Amino acid sequence: MTKHKKAPYMGWLYVGDTSVDVHGYGDDDICEIYITDTDINVLEMIISLGGWDKFLDDAREACYEYRARVA
Repeated sequence: MTKHKKAPYMGWLYVGDTSVDVHGYGDDDICEIYITDTDINVLEMIISLGGWDKFLDDAREACYEYRARVA
């Protein structure tokens, strides 16, 4: 199994009971959302379920907190 090349890690959060890792280049440039510790990208699924705006707000907050912890 080949590892996928991922965009830079930005942080993580829960979507329901599932932990997901957010990858991208900034708050307005989320490229990929993976189930934590997998190569399963769920970006399209989150968009298609119609929860993108709420997810984006939650992701921005989670990524901000992650940056604050590692800074």
